[in-house]
Amino acid sequence: YRLKYKSGEWKWFYSRESIYTFHKDGTPKELLGAMFDITELKQREEEIRKLALDYSTTFEQAGVGIAHINLDSSLIKANSKFLDIFSYASASQQYLNFTQLCHPDDREILSSLIHKQLETKETIFHVEKRFIRSGGEFFWADLTVSFVESSSDDSPAYFIVILEDVSQRKLME
Repeated sequence: YRLKYKSGEWKWFYSRESIYTFHKDGTPKELLGAMFDITELKQREEEIRKLALDYSTTFEQAGVGIAHINLDSSLIKANSKFLDIFSYASASQQYLNFTQLCHPDDREILSSLIHKQLETKETIFHVEKRFIRSGGEFFWADLTVSFVESSSDDSPAYFIVILEDVSQRKLME
């Protein structure tokens, strides 16, 4: 709960009480309690909530496709732009494999770039490759891949893929 100080400042508190002694008839006589100022904790919770909202908004409203990819190439999650680029419905994203979305002639090259990135611990690479939409149509994409390290041992946890359809530019070239 919150209490207002004489200065006008509001503070958050958490209190915990228990019955300390009883009357002979069994009714509570004395309470023992403690009160903790949790204002900083509540402020941090609010900051985290705002950061999560900012992240979610940025992820979903980005003008490029963004996806988080497991090390085995399965999709963890993808924004709607990513799914739109590939012409997939959001319900089907759990079955998508990023490597399989790549044009067959470019799969080996993409796989070797990802393996090299893991071996050399390079955090990011950028390349243009061909991909396949759900209907079988090929398209060109500007691709940036970076990996997110595990917080426990600095090993890669998953990849962040940023993808932009550049087919029109390639056609003009």
